[in-house]
Amino acid sequence: WGGMIGVGGAKANASISFSQRGDTTISGSWNLGAGFQLTGSSTTNGATTIGGNYNPLDKGPRQGWNFGANYDINGGGLSGSIGYTHPGSKLGITSTVNGDGLSTSTQYAGVNLTTNGPDGFRFDEINWAEQNINQAQDRMDTIAENEILRANDVEDPENLPPKERERLLKEINTREENEKLKDKYKLTDEELANLDPA
Repeated sequence: WGGMIGVGGAKANASISFSQRGDTTISGSWNLGAGFQLTGSSTTNGATTIGGNYNPLDKGPRQGWNFGANYDINGGGLSGSIGYTHPGSKLGITSTVNGDGLSTSTQYAGVNLTTNGPDGFRFDEINWAEQNINQAQDRMDTIAENEILRANDVEDPENLPPKERERLLKEINTREENEKLKDKYKLTDEELANLDPA
C-alpha cells in the first residue's frame, strides 16, 4: 500500500509520497517570480536535492521551455536539465545530464511518465499529487487570464484558439505597459511610438 498528499497554490506547493515497502519522499517548490522557481526534495533512500528551474513564461514545468539545475547534497552531485512542454496537449519531454550520464523523460503536465537513461527504459511512478497541483495552477492561470480578456471586451475567452488567446494577451499586456510609461514619464502617443525598444 502507499499514498500521496499534496497541497499548493500559485506561489508554492508541497507533497509527500509514501509506500509500505518503498521510500518516502517530501518535495516542494516556491515561485520566486520572473520565471524562477526554487525546488527541494528529500527521500528516505538518502537523496536530498535542492535546485532551481527557469521558465520564460513563468509557468513552472507546465508550459513552454524549462531549464533546471539541481544538486544532491548527499553525494549525487550536480545535474542539469532542459525540456519543453506543449501548452495545448500538456505533453512534454525533458533531457537531464548528471554524473551517471544522459536520461530523457516524457511528461504530462510537468510529471514524468517514462524515462530512458543509462540503466535502460522504465515507466515512472506517476506523482498524482504533483500532477493535480500543476493542473490546478494551470486552471487558476486560465481563470485569471479569462477575467483580463473579458475586461477587454473578449466575449468568449474559453473557446479562443491558443495562438489567438496568446496574441490577445500580449496585446493587452503591451497596451497596459505603454499606459504605465505614458503616465510615469508624461509621454505623448507620438513620443511613446518613437521610443527605442532596447
